[in-house]
Amino acid sequence: MFQHRQLAMAIMREEVIAMLQQFEALVEQRVETVEVARVALDGRVGNLEERVRGVELGGRPQPFGERASSRPNEGYIPPKLMMPKNFGDKPEDWRAWKEDVLDWVNAHNPGVKDILEEVAKWE
Repeated sequence: MFQHRQLAMAIMREEVIAMLQQFEALVEQRVETVEVARVALDGRVGNLEERVRGVELGGRPQPFGERASSRPNEGYIPPKLMMPKNFGDKPEDWRAWKEDVLDWVNAHNPGVKDILEEVAKWE
C-alpha cells in the first residue's frame, strides 16, 4: 500500500512538472510576443515624435514613412471621388447613413448641413 501511494505521488509530481514546463513555455512565448510588439511600438512612437517635431517647427504633417513633397496637392482627393457609401435597405442604418451624407455635403459646401437640418425641423 505504501509503495502504491509513493508511485501515485511520483506520477502526480511528474504530471505537475510537465504542466509547469508547458506553462513556462507559454509564458516565454508570450514574453517574446510582447517584446516584438514593444519594439514595433517604440518605432511608431519615434515616428510620431518626429512628425510632431516637424509640425512644431512649422512644417505640415506628413503621412507615415513619407517625406515632404514639392507638389502641394499630393494626396488630394477630388470631391467628386469622395462619395458617401450607398444606403442599404436596413431601416436601422438610416440615421448613420443620413449623418454620413450630411457630413459629406457639408465638407463640400460648408453650412449646408445646418440649413438642411433646420429645413427638416419645419416638416
